[in-house]
Amino acid sequence: MNEFSFSDKIYENLKSQFRKYPELIKYVQNSESKVSVAVSGGADSMVLLHLLWRLSKDWKFNLCIITVNHNIRKKEESFADVVIVKEFAKKLGLDLFVKEYEPGFIESEPKSEKKD
Repeated sequence: MNEFSFSDKIYENLKSQFRKYPELIKYVQNSESKVSVAVSGGADSMVLLHLLWRLSKDWKFNLCIITVNHNIRKKEESFADVVIVKEFAKKLGLDLFVKEYEPGFIESEPKSEKKD
């Protein structure tokens, strides 16, 4: 009996879900199509990236990564997340697109509007 690891079970479940959409599979397998996945560097998005990377190898589609550094948190924390994503992209051999915002560009707390 061949036992699957937990990640293998998740991967097989993901494949079975995608098989419900054969037109989507056919579309992403088009050599000119590129599937982009937004990755933050956190555990959830890194697992999603790994699963989609495995799927791209099995189903022969192009995958690339997008990550955004909003610079809302401490500089070291934001920078560390980008480094993690860059290293993983390099390890997987995937293109990576990084968008960096200047600190303060995006406010961490929304301002309330006053109505007169």
